[in-house]
Amino acid sequence: ILQWPNTSNSLTMFNTPNTSRAMAPPTAVPVRLQDFGVTRERGFLPAADPLPRLTQPLFEKWEDFAAAIPSIISASASRRVILRLPALDLQAVEAALHTDAERERWMQVVSFAGTAWVWGEDPMPAQALPEHLAALWVHIGRLLVRPPILAYVSYNLVNWRRIDPEGPIELGNICRLCNFQGVQDEEWFGNVHVAIEAAAGPGLGAVEDMQEATARGDAAGASAALQVLAASLTTMRKIFARMREKAEPFIFQERMRIYMQGWTHEDLPNGMSYPGVLAEPQRFYGETGAQSSVLPAFDAALDIPTVAASSGTDTANHEGMVSYLQELRTYMPPSHSALIDAIGAGPCVRDFAARVGGDLLTSYNLAVKELYRFRSLHLHMVMDFVRRWDKRTDAEVMGTGGTAFMPYLKAHREATQSRAFEAQGVSATSK
Repeated sequence: ILQWPNTSNSLTMFNTPNTSRAMAPPTAVPVRLQDFGVTRERGFLPAADPLPRLTQPLFEKWEDFAAAIPSIISASASRRVILRLPALDLQAVEAALHTDAERERWMQVVSFAGTAWVWGEDPMPAQALPEHLAALWVHIGRLLVRPPILAYVSYNLVNWRRIDPEGPIELGNICRLCNFQGVQDEEWFGNVHVAIEAAAGPGLGAVEDMQEATARGDAAGASAALQVLAASLTTMRKIFARMREKAEPFIFQERMRIYMQGWTHEDLPNGMSYPGVLAEPQRFYGETGAQSSVLPAFDAALDIPTVAASSGTDTANHEGMVSYLQELRTYMPPSHSALIDAIGAGPCVRDFAARVGGDLLTSYNLAVKELYRFRSLHLHMVMDFVRRWDKRTDAEVMGTGGTAFMPYLKAHREATQSRAFEAQGVSATSK
């Protein structure tokens, strides 16, 4: 029996990420995406397409289960099927997983199985995992340095394949590897997120260019990079705006959202037990878009605070949200979280724009405006897909991450808008 490192709510796998520029070295170093396994072409998506299946015989029965999850859930048979899946020797599992892609695929298979066990049939939710599944989940979580729960990485970031292997990663050429319901809405919802991640790639490349230009005092170069970042955000927003084409809010609310819930759900007052593996029940957060690294990376690049404390914001709730967002960083791949830190510690284009003004300040404001517009659309989508289905107050409605999300989304949008120089009375033509 092991003790999983944890805080009051969730997992702390390594030191709390630091996004404060006050901690930057005296000479800030421009970030290099390749040092963190991130590319200009795909952003935080894996550089090679995700594995659709582990071919080693050791994993065959578990892979067969993952492929059949929608049918098994439809038959209310997830728990009895999982109980018949073989317990695997952990040393054999570790020896069989040679690459990051294989480890991510195994995490995905086990995470979908674990979620199907908890939420796939009545009585729902299950309060404890079966021992053989708990052991496999905790084991792969430790290998990947992430909590043993379904998170954004497994649900979206590595959950796709290209229909035309030579075609682009975009809507119309991607489909999902794993689902719970197997309905069009579930496919489309996930594919939109993958397409947004791909569209963020050029923006992340622009962050690298922007910091290099800032470090050498090249205002024109930094301005051009900011315009590329703004264009990337525009593309992301246009993709996001297509969500309602094939995903209905009612279907999301009634058939999809339950599988994104974590162990902080009100029906799991003590969290989730991992018997035979972890000494105490765990309260890991559920899958949420806030576990994506894209917007935190852009916030760090543009020097946007994690969340604003407005005059109407309760101080304790504000501090709790900041802590929650920091904790969600432990649900990201460690290299992605480290990249966000590196961006935040790099040359600050906002300070550069404040010094030189002119076109650079205008381009900075443009990038902030596009980030604000993306967050405004996100808030609208959350209202449409989640908030309007619940009659409680904003402070009472919990997201899949286990927090009151509406005050945060509004405050973060406000924080973004406030960083534009025009909002602070600074003219775009100032010098």
